[in-house]
Amino acid sequence: MKATKTWILIANGKTARVLENAGPGKGLHALAGKVWHAPQKDAFESEQGMTNNSVGRSKHRMAPHNAPDKEESAFAEDIAARLSQAHAAGKFDDLVLTAAPQMLGLLRPLLDAPLRASVIAELPKDLVKTPETDLQCHFDDVLRL
Repeated sequence: MKATKTWILIANGKTARVLENAGPGKGLHALAGKVWHAPQKDAFESEQGMTNNSVGRSKHRMAPHNAPDKEESAFAEDIAARLSQAHAAGKFDDLVLTAAPQMLGLLRPLLDAPLRASVIAELPKDLVKTPETDLQCHFDDVLRL
Protein backbone atom coordinates (compact mmCIF):
# COMPACT_ATOMS: atom_id res chain seq x y z
CA MET A 1 0.00 0.00 0.00
CA LYS A 2 1.37 3.37 -1.03
CA ALA A 3 1.89 5.94 1.72
CA THR A 4 -0.04 9.16 1.32
CA LYS A 5 2.16 12.19 0.77
CA THR A 6 0.81 15.29 2.45
CA TRP A 7 2.11 18.76 1.77
CA ILE A 8 1.69 21.42 4.42
CA LEU A 9 1.66 24.99 3.11
CA ILE A 10 2.70 27.59 5.67
CA ALA A 11 2.17 31.12 4.38
CA ASN A 12 1.55 34.75 5.14
CA GLY A 13 1.51 37.83 2.89
CA LYS A 14 5.28 37.80 2.35
CA THR A 15 6.59 34.24 2.61
CA ALA A 16 5.39 30.72 1.92
CA ARG A 17 7.08 27.40 2.52
CA VAL A 18 6.10 23.79 2.07
CA LEU A 19 6.68 20.88 4.43
CA GLU A 20 5.99 17.24 3.67
CA ASN A 21 4.70 14.31 5.66
CA ALA A 22 5.30 10.98 3.90
CA GLY A 23 3.03 8.95 6.17
CA PRO A 24 2.44 7.95 9.80
CA GLY A 25 5.59 8.10 11.90
CA LYS A 26 7.56 10.01 9.26
CA GLY A 27 7.32 13.50 10.83
CA LEU A 28 7.55 16.79 8.95
CA HIS A 29 10.35 17.70 6.58
CA ALA A 30 10.95 20.98 4.75
CA LEU A 31 11.09 20.56 0.98
CA ALA A 32 14.15 21.99 -0.73
CA GLY A 33 13.32 24.76 -3.16
CA LYS A 34 9.81 25.21 -1.78
CA VAL A 35 10.28 28.53 -0.05
CA TRP A 36 8.66 31.39 -1.94
CA HIS A 37 8.77 35.10 -1.29
CA ALA A 38 6.40 37.81 -2.46
CA PRO A 39 8.04 40.11 -5.00
CA GLN A 40 9.16 43.42 -3.55
CA LYS A 41 7.35 46.35 -5.10
CA ASP A 42 7.27 50.02 -4.43
CA ALA A 43 5.12 50.84 -1.44
CA PHE A 44 3.11 53.34 -3.43
CA GLU A 45 1.49 52.80 -6.81
CA SER A 46 1.59 56.39 -7.98
CA GLU A 47 3.00 59.72 -7.02
CA GLN A 48 1.17 61.92 -4.59
CA GLY A 49 -1.23 64.34 -6.17
CA MET A 50 -1.92 67.97 -5.35
CA THR A 51 -5.23 69.56 -4.49
CA ASN A 52 -6.50 73.03 -3.63
CA ASN A 53 -7.97 73.89 -0.29
CA SER A 54 -11.68 74.63 -0.45
CA VAL A 55 -11.02 78.14 0.86
CA GLY A 56 -8.05 80.30 -0.08
CA ARG A 57 -5.18 79.82 -2.46
CA SER A 58 -3.13 77.20 -0.64
CA LYS A 59 -2.47 73.72 -1.93
CA HIS A 60 -1.56 70.51 -0.18
CA ARG A 61 -0.49 67.00 -1.09
CA MET A 62 -3.00 64.19 -1.03
CA ALA A 63 -2.30 61.02 0.92
CA PRO A 64 -0.36 58.45 -1.07
CA HIS A 65 -2.23 55.51 -2.52
CA ASN A 66 -1.00 52.33 -0.93
CA ALA A 67 -1.86 48.96 -2.47
CA PRO A 68 -0.69 46.12 -0.19
CA ASP A 69 -3.75 44.02 -1.03
CA LYS A 70 -2.72 43.85 -4.70
CA GLU A 71 0.70 42.51 -3.74
CA GLU A 72 -0.78 39.88 -1.44
CA SER A 73 -3.36 38.89 -4.07
CA ALA A 74 -0.65 38.45 -6.69
CA PHE A 75 1.42 36.37 -4.26
CA ALA A 76 -1.63 34.21 -3.44
CA GLU A 77 -2.17 33.62 -7.17
CA ASP A 78 1.47 32.56 -7.52
CA ILE A 79 1.19 30.15 -4.59
CA ALA A 80 -2.04 28.62 -5.92
CA ALA A 81 -0.51 28.15 -9.39
CA ARG A 82 2.60 26.45 -7.97
CA LEU A 83 0.51 24.13 -5.78
CA SER A 84 -1.82 23.29 -8.66
CA GLN A 85 1.10 22.45 -10.93
CA ALA A 86 2.72 20.23 -8.28
CA HIS A 87 -0.58 18.46 -7.55
CA ALA A 88 -1.19 17.82 -11.25
CA ALA A 89 2.32 16.34 -11.48
CA GLY A 90 1.52 13.93 -8.65
CA LYS A 91 3.99 15.40 -6.14
CA PHE A 92 1.48 15.12 -3.28
CA ASP A 93 -1.88 13.56 -2.46
CA ASP A 94 -3.24 15.71 0.37
CA LEU A 95 -2.77 19.35 1.28
CA VAL A 96 -2.99 21.22 4.57
CA LEU A 97 -3.35 24.98 4.23
CA THR A 98 -1.82 26.90 7.12
CA ALA A 99 -1.83 30.63 6.55
CA ALA A 100 -2.50 33.94 8.18
CA PRO A 101 -6.28 34.46 8.08
CA GLN A 102 -6.13 37.15 5.38
CA MET A 103 -3.87 35.03 3.14
CA LEU A 104 -6.07 31.99 3.70
CA GLY A 105 -9.05 34.03 2.54
CA LEU A 106 -7.16 35.06 -0.60
CA LEU A 107 -6.02 31.50 -1.36
CA ARG A 108 -9.34 29.66 -1.06
CA PRO A 109 -11.05 31.00 -4.21
CA LEU A 110 -7.86 30.57 -6.27
CA LEU A 111 -7.64 26.81 -5.81
CA ASP A 112 -8.80 24.79 -8.81
CA ALA A 113 -11.24 21.92 -8.24
CA PRO A 114 -8.70 19.04 -8.03
CA LEU A 115 -6.50 21.00 -5.65
CA ARG A 116 -9.48 22.05 -3.53
CA ALA A 117 -10.50 18.38 -3.27
CA SER A 118 -7.04 17.49 -1.93
CA VAL A 119 -7.30 19.95 1.01
CA ILE A 120 -7.80 17.92 4.18
CA ALA A 121 -7.48 20.77 6.69
CA GLU A 122 -7.10 24.53 7.03
CA LEU A 123 -5.43 26.26 9.95
CA PRO A 124 -5.85 30.06 10.12
CA LYS A 125 -2.48 30.68 11.83
CA ASP A 126 0.65 32.55 10.81
CA LEU A 127 3.38 29.98 11.49
CA VAL A 128 5.94 31.26 8.98
CA LYS A 129 8.45 32.30 11.64
CA THR A 130 7.92 29.18 13.76
CA PRO A 131 11.01 26.92 13.74
CA GLU A 132 10.53 23.59 11.99
CA THR A 133 11.17 21.69 15.23
CA ASP A 134 8.20 23.44 16.89
CA LEU A 135 5.70 22.96 14.07
CA GLN A 136 4.74 19.35 14.68
CA CYS A 137 2.48 20.11 17.66
CA HIS A 138 0.29 22.37 15.49
CA PHE A 139 -0.60 19.44 13.20
CA ASP A 140 -1.16 16.65 15.74
CA ASP A 141 -4.95 16.87 15.30
CA VAL A 142 -4.70 16.82 11.51
CA LEU A 143 -1.94 14.31 10.73
CA ARG A 144 -0.56 11.19 12.36
CA LEU A 145 3.05 12.26 12.61
